[in-house]
Formats: sequence, structure tokens, C-alpha cells
Amino acid sequence: MVKRCAYGVCNTDSRYSDRITNGIYFVPFPKPKTNIEKCKRWLRLCGRPQDQLNLTILADHSKAKHIYVCSKHFIDGKPTLENPDPEPASRYDTVTPVRPPPKPRPISEPPRKKVRIVLAESFDENQTVEPATETPDSSCQKYSQKELLIASPLDILATEAENRSLTEKLLSEKLKNEELR
Repeated sequence: MVKRCAYGVCNTDSRYSDRITNGIYFVPFPKPKTNIEKCKRWLRLCGRPQDQLNLTILADHSKAKHIYVCSKHFIDGKPTLENPDPEPASRYDTVTPVRPPPKPRPISEPPRKKVRIVLAESFDENQTVEPATETPDSSCQKYSQKELLIASPLDILATEAENRSLTEKLLSEKLKNEELR
């Protein structure tokens, strides 16, 4: 039967004779049915993660029959009346962090959002509009608050739909004018 040490990161295993030296032997792990307090104490002292060693694993006979603690983890080399438990394992001595902590990031300003501007004033057909060559901030200063509206995406979609319908009406009027001539 295979005997494995459940203490910390110990890799003593009865299958590998090179790991068993100097008369090391295995002490069976206490079972929860017979001595629950001793079992809980040994679980805490062994320092294994909860998913590797817990009361449910020890309650299952098929899994628990291979779980032992080797004699090198006891103060006297075996459980005695003065020292019945193994020495406490420090799980933080051998565990290395998975990754380094994140580096502090420099404080930066959030990116500026583009402002969409729609003129509320309607233009005459004869009026010409020249393309703006200035920056958006300086061109906005030319208009008063009445003339400017900051449009939401829904307003822009509504304006596009209205523009399409007006374009269709304009085309139909042009066709009627050509037919009348």
C-alpha cells in the first residue's frame, strides 16, 4: 500500500526508496470518526491547502488510507505523550508569490471627449457656409448659447432621418418641376 506524507511540502513517499532514509517511518493520520479534535489539530499543523487535505477527504476511506505523516516531522521522531502532534508547518516559508505586485502607474489626465455641435439656426438656401478652419474650441466662441446645442446620439440619428426625408421630398419636387417644364 502506498504511504504519502501529508505534511507541508514534504514529498516522502513509500514508492520511492531514495526519499526514505535514516529509518523514517509513517504515522497514520488520525481519522475524523475516531478522534475529531486530534484530526483537526493535525490538519491545521500540517499546513496543506484546504482543497488538498480536509475532513471530507479524511472521511473517505479510499482517499484517507494513503495519508500519513512521516516521522521526521515530530520533535522526538515519533508521537509521544509529551509531543503527540507534529511540529507546525509554516506554509509561507516555501511558497513563492505567483507574480510580482503591480507597478504604480503615473497619474494622467483622462482623454478629452470630442464635443459634437449642431447649429439650431436654420439656413436659407442662398446662404453659403464656409468650412471652419479653426479649432473647435475657438469656433464655438463665435456663436451664442441660443445658436448652439450639444447633441446626444439620439438627436443626431433623428436629424439624419429628417435629413433623408427632406432629401427625398426635394428630389420629388425637382422631378415635378422638370415635368411641368
